[in-house]
Amino acid sequence: MGIGTYQFNEVIKGSRSFTTARVNEFDLDNYQLKISNLGIGGTIKGFYPGETVIGQSSGAEFVVRSITIDDLYDKYAQNDEIELEADGLIDFTESNPFGNY
Repeated sequence: MGIGTYQFNEVIKGSRSFTTARVNEFDLDNYQLKISNLGIGGTIKGFYPGETVIGQSSGAEFVVRSITIDDLYDKYAQNDEIELEADGLIDFTESNPFGNY
């Protein structure tokens, strides 16, 4: 578990990786932290499962249990819709959908 509540847009930092990011949303009931701008200031390693992520303004501290990299929360992201449409255009079940070579 952890302590505190992360604040919107605050910088967070990993205790082991020293990776930084900004908080987009924190759901305390489900222990979900949604972040953006991973690697502020050039620290692009990413967070490690088991490390503590510390809020630089709030002092909140929680341990990372799992990481999901898919961008499912950006209201402007269209990657899922584009992939679904592309699957209908090209048959990726074939080894080479573009012809014989």
